[in-house]
Amino acid sequence: MSIFSIGLSGLRAAQTGLYATSGNISNVNTPGYNREIVQLGEKPYKRRPRQRG
Repeated sequence: MSIFSIGLSGLRAAQTGLYATSGNISNVNTPGYNREIVQLGEKPYKRRPRQRG
């Protein structure tokens, strides 16, 4: 896993949290609306074989 993909994964997680927060704020007074919760966790690391050439 490259440093670029680690950073990109973090940005995507933060963006997902902002979307959920935005939706929750927008619908705070909507009857019957249930707030969204984002749960973050670890993703298993998969090693890829190097290609020669």
